[in-house]
Amino acid sequence: QAQAYYDYYKVEAYDNTDLGVSYTLAAPFAGAKSVKLQLNVFNLLNNQKVTSISAASSSATKSPGDQYLFQAPRSIQVSAKFNF
Repeated sequence: QAQAYYDYYKVEAYDNTDLGVSYTLAAPFAGAKSVKLQLNVFNLLNNQKVTSISAASSSATKSPGDQYLFQAPRSIQVSAKFNF
């Protein structure tokens, strides 16, 4: 039995690890009730697994025109929330 073309494009399961920490300062300066500082690290382990594949054609062979989408690289976000 012939394999369907989509059998060639199965993507393995993947995981992602994010980290978030925050700290709230009470009345850090005149006029402010509090300041919340937050740090987020997305894709902490910097995995670069394939998340999806778009086939260039419906043939039963992989093609050089296939498009692979990978996990986004590690990124960092820093924020401050002021309450007045």
